[in-house]
Amino acid sequence: MSTIRHHMLTPFVEENLVSAAGGGTSHMVSFSYFNAFNSLLNNMELIRKIYSTLAGSRKDTLVTKEEFVHSANKFGQITPMEIDILFQLAGLHSQTGRLNLADIERIAPLEEGALPYNLAEVQRQHSHADVSRPVWLQAAESAYRFTLGSIAGGLSLWSSAHFSYLKTPQNEYSFPFCVM
Repeated sequence: MSTIRHHMLTPFVEENLVSAAGGGTSHMVSFSYFNAFNSLLNNMELIRKIYSTLAGSRKDTLVTKEEFVHSANKFGQITPMEIDILFQLAGLHSQTGRLNLADIERIAPLEEGALPYNLAEVQRQHSHADVSRPVWLQAAESAYRFTLGSIAGGLSLWSSAHFSYLKTPQNEYSFPFCVM
């Protein structure tokens, strides 16, 4: 992990990597654990968002694992194994069994706003902010897209019916729009 994705490891995580992986002398982990660990590091922005929904504006709120799991289920993108790893890493610093924003910051590989989840949110917000176009242009674009979709749907229907006609013996089935 430290050789492949060293850019994703904070100094705290890098120091405690062996302890987080089970602390064995073989330094071997399962493939599912490795994937969950990578996914956790990639989704730290989402972890921050889940924490902020639980804590609100208070930054020092301690959140239990059960509360975090319940809130994470609403998002659906974080697995229970990732939450286990998160709380295991947080427990290496303080053994309270609770998570706060300082623990998340200690584990998060990048600063806030630079992770993929946040970048997708920013792009989505910018795409919704594009209301400066004239109404007639928006209506024309909608009509154009509807027309293209109608043509594509019609061609799809015609071709599937045509292939159905070709596969079926001709004395059992007749299709008035296809002439052979």
